[in-house]
Order: sequence, then structure tokens, then C-alpha cells
Amino acid sequence: MMSRPRFIARRPVLVGLIVLMVVVVAIDLATDRASAVEVMLLVVLVGWISESLFRSRVDAEARESDANARWALAGLMGTGETWPTMGGWALGPAAVTEWIRRVSAMETPQVVELGPGSSTLLLARAVPHARVHAVEHDPVYGDRIRAAATGWGLSGVTVVDAPLRATAEETAWYSGDSVSALPERVDALLVDGPPNWDGKGRRSPARRVIEERMPAGALVLVDDTDRPDERKMVRGWVRSGLCRVVQDSGNHVFLEKC
Repeated sequence: MMSRPRFIARRPVLVGLIVLMVVVVAIDLATDRASAVEVMLLVVLVGWISESLFRSRVDAEARESDANARWALAGLMGTGETWPTMGGWALGPAAVTEWIRRVSAMETPQVVELGPGSSTLLLARAVPHARVHAVEHDPVYGDRIRAAATGWGLSGVTVVDAPLRATAEETAWYSGDSVSALPERVDALLVDGPPNWDGKGRRSPARRVIEERMPAGALVLVDDTDRPDERKMVRGWVRSGLCRVVQDSGNHVFLEKC
């Protein structure tokens, strides 16, 4: 975690400007010459550095949480194996750890991951009694997941090739044929696809999977909820009574089907 002395040491120019502003305002106050602009600028600078200190602490705590999650996952990997990439586009370590913990408590889980990746491999490795259906729109990436699952001997992984199809009613989502190939009962659903960088509700059709295939008490994990569109989607599901929140970690949310 970045200490206050380190934070200040890395910003000598900014700190120097603030000290100079404090001195100038103090002199002007003593001589009744301080202007409202000077005082306002000082307040803004002090507020900015306070907010930066807070953000540094939050970021440090997030890094520590991810480090702890990686230690928790370390037992899944054998000697000489290469870790799959986590974070960025992939689900982060803390989310993967909690995903595995919750799915492992299920007896014979049927899992669907919309937007698979490192979480698919780690989940199948950690919970061998799970059946993981990886729904992927990019055939090249889908083949990579197949090859990795085969290399790790993960027979519980099925990659579902799911090209995106646009309809008159909604933006592009997984084709109807690929969705119909999913199991009739889904016990755990990861919503991390399709790509939604433009924030146009491209993941909202996942609601149909929840409504039509998931029993009450089933688990839903939504990633990227630090983005407005995903956050809005989750709020809509909760307000409609479809799901309830069981854990909100900011950038990902665990839900339970009502």
C-alpha cells in the first residue's frame, strides 16, 4: 500500500505548488489581501490531493485482494504449468476465486459462461464434477479454449461456438442455435460476454437464460459492473424481482435467482 510519504515524494512539483499557494494565501490573509479566487484554488488543490490519496489507498487494497486471490488459486496449478491470464478482459483473481468457491458447493453443477476464458479452465480444474459450457462468439478464441482444455485434460469443458446475430428487437447477441444447445437446467451463469465496449446493452439478453433455464437459488455472476451499462442491467434484474444481490464487489456482482 502506498504510504502518504511515498505519495508526496512521487509528486514534488505538485506538493511544492500547494506549499507555495498556502504561503501566499497565508500572507494575503494576514494583510487582508486574500482574494476569493486564491482561497478557492487552494481548496481545489487540497481536495484533489486528498482524493488522490484516497484513490491510491483503494487501488492498493484492490491489488492486495488480487494477490491474496492468486495465492488461494495457486494450489490448482501443478509444477511447470503456465497460469492463464486474469484481469483485463478476463475475470479478475478475486472474482475467479469466489466463483470457484460458490460453484464447488453445488452437487452436480451445470455451468454456462458467456464470454469464457481463464475462469473456464480454472473452474473446470478446481471443480471436476462441474460441466462447464463455454459460449464464445470468436471461433479462433474458442479453438484456443478447446486446445487449452484438452492440454489440461479437462473433459468437463464444452465450447459452444456462438456467432453473434442481430435481430430487429435487439442488438447482436449469440445465435439462437447456440443458445438452444445449452443445458435445460443452468445452475451457475457467468455474464462476461459478448463484448459491450460501446455500452449498448449487448449483454442484457442474458436475462432470457436466467428466466428460462435457471431454477430459484441458481447463481449468476456479472462482470464489468464498474461500467454504467452492466450496472444498469443488474439494477433492472434486481428491481424486477428476477434476482437478488448476494455480493457486490464493485467491478463484479454475484446474484441469486429469485
